[in-house]
Amino acid sequence: MAGKRPSLQFYPGDWLRDPGVRSVSYAARGLWIDMLCLMFESDRKGYLCVAGKPVSATAISRMTGGNTDEVSQLLTELESSGVFSRTEHGMIYSRRMVRDEHKRQLCQEAGKRGGNPTLKGQSKGQANPKTTPSSSSSSSVGDESPTTPLVAEAATRAPTAAEFLEAWNAVTGFTQVRSFSSKRQRQFRARCRDPAWVRDWREALAKASAKPFCRGHNDRGWVATVDWFLRPDTVVRLMEGHYLDSGTGPPPEQPATMADRQAKTLRDREKAAQERGSVDPEAARAFREHLHGRNGDA
Repeated sequence: MAGKRPSLQFYPGDWLRDPGVRSVSYAARGLWIDMLCLMFESDRKGYLCVAGKPVSATAISRMTGGNTDEVSQLLTELESSGVFSRTEHGMIYSRRMVRDEHKRQLCQEAGKRGGNPTLKGQSKGQANPKTTPSSSSSSSVGDESPTTPLVAEAATRAPTAAEFLEAWNAVTGFTQVRSFSSKRQRQFRARCRDPAWVRDWREALAKASAKPFCRGHNDRGWVATVDWFLRPDTVVRLMEGHYLDSGTGPPPEQPATMADRQAKTLRDREKAAQERGSVDPEAARAFREHLHGRNGDA
């Protein structure tokens, strides 16, 4: 094809820092590299298609030299970690490569019209004060939203409950969802009304799944639950870098009512007294009154 670029930009730093890519297995990363090369060679750059149609797992297995069952499992692993996306027609694409190709085309068109108007008046060879971001396609996640209409629709469309649960249950080590109760459905619908949550939930899930703490490797034995993930601030906090150190994690659930909080305080005082080998008379009396519902003197 005339004018076709012979090489793909690749930045090892992006590859090594991408949370989605780092959370999958060696085999999945190997398949993703092959898929990136196929998408780069595609007539529709950034999309995995043949003759404009989505490529099946069977076709991918033939194109990459694997077997269909193994490729299907690896595709599920990659998709659940948010490494690639799909269009509304099920076509796999690289968000980074699609975005970079769009930028390249814009620059090409600008060049035909005489170049960047912001650079007028600069002498030849003078540095552009506004540097452009790297265009490596090694990373699965970018800091800008896709710019083509089809990709923008796919990136901003809220997931269905089935898509969300499939992605959640595909994470090894998390508490699996067996029942999507009415309370969980309300929480899910509320999150789907937040554009930032819709944009970031897959990346946030990948960040959480990559951390041993969220899989129970902590002093409390706490494991990430779907109720925790559907809290209003969880995705935001994950994207901001919270919950990422082995010694930190989400705060424990707080008692719902004042009576529950009072009971917890009394239990903690009595437990502390027992550990000291003594009895806190005031705490014991108050706790007994609380249990029996008495408000008078002992």
